[in-house]
Amino acid sequence: MNVMIVAIILSILTSTLVYTQPGEYYKYHSSRANNNNVRRTSDHPLLRGDVHQTAYKAEKGSLRLGESSVAVYSNARHLIEIITECDSTVLVHYQTEEQYGISNIKCSLADGTSYSVPGLTEEEIRSKRNAVANGETELVLPPGSRVNRATANIVLLRGTSVSFKDTDSTNLSRRRSAITGVRRVLVVRIIAADGQTTFTEQQLSNAVFGTSGDPVNLKSQYSACSYNQLRFEPVTNLPGVVDGTLTLTVSTTIGQGNKVMENDITTALNAKFGVSNPGQLADHILYCLPPGALKVKDKDGKLVDGVAYGYTSVGSWLTVYNNRW
Repeated sequence: MNVMIVAIILSILTSTLVYTQPGEYYKYHSSRANNNNVRRTSDHPLLRGDVHQTAYKAEKGSLRLGESSVAVYSNARHLIEIITECDSTVLVHYQTEEQYGISNIKCSLADGTSYSVPGLTEEEIRSKRNAVANGETELVLPPGSRVNRATANIVLLRGTSVSFKDTDSTNLSRRRSAITGVRRVLVVRIIAADGQTTFTEQQLSNAVFGTSGDPVNLKSQYSACSYNQLRFEPVTNLPGVVDGTLTLTVSTTIGQGNKVMENDITTALNAKFGVSNPGQLADHILYCLPPGALKVKDKDGKLVDGVAYGYTSVGSWLTVYNNRW
């Protein structure tokens, strides 16, 4: 039986399987949020095995009956879960050391995590990127779509595809105007499971804000180019943040890649500061990943070390760098 049939069965049950601790699984009916509707199905035989592999099989369309297509990490974070719509549609622009850039369109959720969307051609991305960047169009996910948090991808049922629709542009002029004035910036240095950003908080702060005397920094350059209409200032009101920088530890490995690491950083920031989205912490946030974590495809389709990528849509707050950049 293919993944479509399994997904239909799960949709009929309107439930999500939650992995809470080794050997214990719970079935949570999404239509009821109180604890009385959480039922234990301890060590269910259909749910044994590696949940990461199960998620991979579901995404590749090779999931068979008897294998769970919906599961959750021990910290209650879903590997695969039903998704009906994106909170926002975002344009991402990647840059390599050869200055070759490529754009992609992703689905962002309310918590700030974002996911790649299958099936979009380069031509379709080129034709939609300006409208996405300006907030004039958004993704429409087909019924039965899933978000795979283990791979940071949207999973579609076989035979379905995403589409686009125009948005209500009533507030676009107001949102576009928010590109001048003083902008609060947070720089996040990362300690991953098998590596860390090689530059210190002080070095990063100096490169971005010139706090240790660097005359040519991100703040000075944006100020000069905007004739002092756009000014970057370090966040000062967050515990543990010094001169606009913070060191954050995540369990992600470098080999899991920048997409998964990015989302894990976002989730960790939400948990650390008790917010629902890191955009509540600052106007702009810079993630500085450990060397080797940021990989992009060059013009020949070869996977190479990327320099940086940024979310360029209206209201976006995130830029991701390879180490210091």
